[in-house]
Amino acid sequence: MKQRLIFWLLWIAGGTIACGEGDVTPSKTRLQASDYDQSCLDITHCVLVDLEACTYCNCPDAAISDEAFEAYVADKNALQATYCPETDEEMCPSCPLREPRCFNKQCEIN
Repeated sequence: MKQRLIFWLLWIAGGTIACGEGDVTPSKTRLQASDYDQSCLDITHCVLVDLEACTYCNCPDAAISDEAFEAYVADKNALQATYCPETDEEMCPSCPLREPRCFNKQCEIN
């Protein structure tokens, strides 16, 4: 029922839903891994990152090149300062064990 309501609201607003997409609407507080260099020669060039700026749990959901990490941190800090409310320490769940990998010269999360 909830999915029908969301679809209906998007349809009324003129939005579209692509099959297989996770989030229906983009978030102002979510970074995109594709905005950062993801090239690598081996696994040592890949760094795990949490793309959601307003969570302080840092559960990784992407991998980027270590060369892009400084820009990622600056962007995440800027989003946090602009959009994220100050909160007390968050209760964080155990993050699933994720590992980076270098596949076809691109960093990925495993």
